[in-house]
Amino acid sequence: MGGYKFGAGVPSWNGVPMIGMSSPGKIPGLWSGSVLFVDGRAGSDGNRGLSSDKPLKTIQKAVDLAGRDATIYLRPLNAGVRYTENVVIPCTSNADHAKEGLSIIGTGNGRTTTRDQSCVWKGVVGVNSPAITANSSYNNFENLSFLSVLVQQGIGKSFGLLIRQNSATFQTGTTGFNIGSTISNCNFLQDQYLSPPADSIVSAIHFVATDGHTIEGCKFMDCRVGISSTGDATGNSCISVLNNLFHGVAAKIGADMYMIDVAGLEVVGNTFGHAVPTQACGSGALKKYVIVGGTVTGTLAGNFQGDLSVAAGTNNTITGLIAAGNWGLAGPWTS
Repeated sequence: MGGYKFGAGVPSWNGVPMIGMSSPGKIPGLWSGSVLFVDGRAGSDGNRGLSSDKPLKTIQKAVDLAGRDATIYLRPLNAGVRYTENVVIPCTSNADHAKEGLSIIGTGNGRTTTRDQSCVWKGVVGVNSPAITANSSYNNFENLSFLSVLVQQGIGKSFGLLIRQNSATFQTGTTGFNIGSTISNCNFLQDQYLSPPADSIVSAIHFVATDGHTIEGCKFMDCRVGISSTGDATGNSCISVLNNLFHGVAAKIGADMYMIDVAGLEVVGNTFGHAVPTQACGSGALKKYVIVGGTVTGTLAGNFQGDLSVAAGTNNTITGLIAAGNWGLAGPWTS
């Protein structure tokens, strides 16, 4: 986005065109939500964040101020400097729609080789340290880069995004509500300066008892686990994983996907572009590309895995999924 050029007289902020801004922080017509700006270098949480020349400093402050259907734009920081926050998007009950439709979008061109051209985000080190905990519905996350932090062992730990039912009820599944979010054009990287313990199972993205989410066009590099899910009394449903790239060193990877209790899992058009994972993560149960468990239904189609085996069952555990049109280096999967 940062490289885009607009015509004379068209205002922009780090590649974001400010067209039709009749008043600061508002876009007329169907786009009725507020627009907020965050700049971790030059911003201040004493600002209102409604104009690009007076941005906020922290992402959490922008989330706190944002209303329904708001859009938050993040400006990249200097080379080697990251947004370091554990941001929570709250939802207290099914009747709480205050943060529905919230979008967080990184400006810049999304490159990760030049850090000042990408919005790099890293949570604060802790027991469970996701950069974003999203309890609300219909959220969108786009053009962001997430770096890992150390967390304790156990599936359900996430360094990037934790998407779950509202915090009051997500463990029991009685009244939780979290549906319809999209994660697109994001990067998830194991920090090159940070090696998690050998028994650590930590995911870039983790779902708990949620419905109708899409992950599309993202890159996962050296992630111990790329995408995972666990269910509670309600399980998960309708999760789509489309056209993503999983790559890195096989010794650092336990599984690209580790999905438990999903009705309607769609895994289509992805590239698992590395050798068979060899990181056991202390359990010995991983070391595969795609692993599903519990009650799972869905489709595994049009994917590529970068090994020489033609048997899906060898390097994947996919009971419950309908597999079709998947390929490896030696040809189509045969099971």
